[in-house]
Amino acid sequence: MVGMREQVAPMKGSITGPEARPLFDSMMLHVAAAPGVTYETATVGGFDGAWCRPVDAADASAAILYFHGGAYVIGSAQAYRNFVGQVVARTKTAAFVPEYGLAPERPFPAAVDDARAAYAGLPRAEADPLLTRDSLATTARLYLGEHSARDPLASPLHGNLADLPPVLIHVGEDEILLDDSRRYADRVHGQGGWCEVHVWEGMVHVFQSYLELLRAGKESLKAISEFLEHQLHTKQKVST
Repeated sequence: MVGMREQVAPMKGSITGPEARPLFDSMMLHVAAAPGVTYETATVGGFDGAWCRPVDAADASAAILYFHGGAYVIGSAQAYRNFVGQVVARTKTAAFVPEYGLAPERPFPAAVDDARAAYAGLPRAEADPLLTRDSLATTARLYLGEHSARDPLASPLHGNLADLPPVLIHVGEDEILLDDSRRYADRVHGQGGWCEVHVWEGMVHVFQSYLELLRAGKESLKAISEFLEHQLHTKQKVST
């Protein structure tokens, strides 16, 4: 305890505003990483953050939503991940740490709104009955080998999307790739392209293949076909 007091004594009273974020983060990053815990960046409920996962989870359906400290002004998910990993190792339960908005850029009640949104999005994070993060990671390793997942040839999320034709994305609300779909659309828009995303309530990965069971599958396929027909057989361009 004496050593800890001596370490933080120079910081007393100085950690008050955004300028203290690097100092505070560096302090939290000194927490040792727990053995038996993996870390990955992800998006849940529309928020970037960090998943901390035990290699031997006690209950794969359980999860902790951890809001980092810092008086709503400082702190970050990445800085807290080792600390949260210590909790994960002891509880054998995965935890997600969201990068909620900080003041003064996003003052009250932004943190409350962000917390509600992250909480609402957490059950959806593993809702896809077909795909899991682990299964996707396994197939990615099989495909990529030693190559980087950030290679634009491997992932269009990291490529040049400026010259794409109009893009239409139909994705399920419970689809594990929902966040990636939205990120892709944001990147297209950011590079001056046209992209439209339709999120189908309660639907999962490739729900369109269940034509005989799901009306949404038929409606989605119809809309996709009409979009393709318009793009292929008319000269009219979708306005930006």
